[in-house]
Amino acid sequence: MSEEKKPDASPASDDLDKLEPLIPLAKQFLINQSRELESREKLQEKEMEISEMQAKRNFEYDNKSLEFERHKYDRQFWLLLFITAIVLGTAVGLIFLQRNVEAGILLLTHVVTLIIGLIGGAGWHKANESDE
Repeated sequence: MSEEKKPDASPASDDLDKLEPLIPLAKQFLINQSRELESREKLQEKEMEISEMQAKRNFEYDNKSLEFERHKYDRQFWLLLFITAIVLGTAVGLIFLQRNVEAGILLLTHVVTLIIGLIGGAGWHKANESDE
């Protein structure tokens, strides 16, 4: 009965022995994960740069669009003013041709007042625009 009992290998050491061939794979996996994280960081940085550039371009485009709209309305204003002055001037001229001096003078004073008000308003608008 002198059986020698071999010390039982503990289950933990068996598990370690089984996992030992996987260590190089785990190391490679961690290396790949770190590379992937680095590439993601670089990608995010580039995306941020691109979004900043897009925001700047959108801002510049919006400013140019507003400037164009402002000039468009200025042109429309002056065109409308010119047409109104021609129509009213023609009306005054026709009234004077009919020898209705009193009505002609009344309409002429209104036309002059309107033109002076429009010129003053345009000057006031330009003065306020330059303050901004």
